Amino acid sequence: MRVDAPAGSLHGVRANDTVQFRGIPYAKPPVGNLRWRPPVAQPAWTGLRDASRFGPACAQINTLGTFAGPPNNNEDCLYLNVFAPETSRPDHRRPVIVWFHGGGNFTGAGDAYDGSGLVKTGDTIVVTLNYRLGVLGWLAHPGLDREGHLFANYGLLDQQMALRWVRANIAAFGGDPGNVTIGGQSAGSFDVQAHMVSPLARGLFQRAIMESGVEEPAPLTQAEALGVRFSTDAGCGNNAQSAACLRKLPVERLMAVQGVAGEYPTTDGVVADGKIVPSAGLLASFRAGRFTAVPVLSSSTRDEWNFLTGVQYYTSGRTTPLTESDYDAFVADRANGDPHLITEIRARYPLADYATPQRAIAAIGTQGGILFQCATRKRLAPISKAATVYAYQFDDRTAPSLLPAMPGFEPLADHTADIQYLFPGFHGGSLGVSHPLNQQQADLSRRLMTAWTNFARTGNPNGPKGTTWPAYSQSHPKAVALVDTHGQTVISDKQYAAANQCDFWDSLGAR
Repeated sequence: MRVDAPAGSLHGVRANDTVQFRGIPYAKPPVGNLRWRPPVAQPAWTGLRDASRFGPACAQINTLGTFAGPPNNNEDCLYLNVFAPETSRPDHRRPVIVWFHGGGNFTGAGDAYDGSGLVKTGDTIVVTLNYRLGVLGWLAHPGLDREGHLFANYGLLDQQMALRWVRANIAAFGGDPGNVTIGGQSAGSFDVQAHMVSPLARGLFQRAIMESGVEEPAPLTQAEALGVRFSTDAGCGNNAQSAACLRKLPVERLMAVQGVAGEYPTTDGVVADGKIVPSAGLLASFRAGRFTAVPVLSSSTRDEWNFLTGVQYYTSGRTTPLTESDYDAFVADRANGDPHLITEIRARYPLADYATPQRAIAAIGTQGGILFQCATRKRLAPISKAATVYAYQFDDRTAPSLLPAMPGFEPLADHTADIQYLFPGFHGGSLGVSHPLNQQQADLSRRLMTAWTNFARTGNPNGPKGTTWPAYSQSHPKAVALVDTHGQTVISDKQYAAANQCDFWDSLGAR
């Protein structure tokens, strides 16, 4: 299969009843003097480019369980992949979904997500991509600031460059450059929201999908302080030569310094730099109405936090169920040791109300965390005042786990459980396990993929043979759809807030 695009001619492959064009460079390799600089557009090539193999993942260290891509030191990694119907022609104008992978913004790769299911279900074009990760994608340092270019959020700038490539080239694949949906899960969802408030992303997309993840960007002063610490530990300090020194270091050295667990938390995430991302952050920008008001589809899973429990099981080698002592320790941690708050949390989440201590911990972490249910609800309230929003929760606790089977651990409907329903075959990386879906799960998968592709086409997930989800509103009696293999239940925002104890958690702030 050949496509002649403005970027150059490509020869793709047929796979899973789709045509796939893999490993397409959308920017020059960010190496040498281009390390820690905004991406530079890839010039058009001559001749026919082989697009049968995926490009290498971006440099990363495997530290996040099932999200992890293969550990590598590749800096030449800015490649994207296009999945199209076998009947695709340039004169067609299909909706386009551009997917930002999850993985904490420090691990993962676009080639882990097979867009074939979405392509075949909804006659769409799907684009997946790599973007710079970890310290190479998110380093803030005064020396880089002094150079006068955009800095810190290199991963976001890579994604925006990919969107510009899509706008210029996707018509050649049968896609509509004027109907682009950006979507992401976990850190990818965080990135989607950053693009919504970024003045540099205006006009690059027409819809947004936010799956399982909200967060606030690091303040620039905090991110730069940690950047200086990183530079110092790498041997480059904080002076007029720091940027040049860092660019000369081998990537292996950078990965080794970054690899100290927990040492540099803001070298792998979005920074409120004031130019790419507003200094006010995301929630304040949404509340002030300073964002690109496009239709939004938001989702979460019922037991998000349980994924983190599973990662702890895996890394510790634990083989026994969580106990009441584990519950007590978790509650104390969430309460920051405050005895009055410990009593309050225990009263709201009494162990006797749950089948196991693990389920109680999952409820507390999912509902009260800074990443998930109640935090997402805070975002949707101001967004829904300016744009149409649809919201659903994935409730299938029978979902196959991406985590390896571990004695004493119950997967539940945890963070990542829904990905394989949207990207069939997803296994999440070198530690992940892919399982075929049973018939009921496959039916749910088709329902979700139909909703997503309907949304990409029209901004509404509902269709004549699909879902019947209401638009989200805090005042409407029907606002959030709870979906599983048995169907769906639609509840009000008030019921959702009560079920997740959001008034309580919101009163405490992020914990």
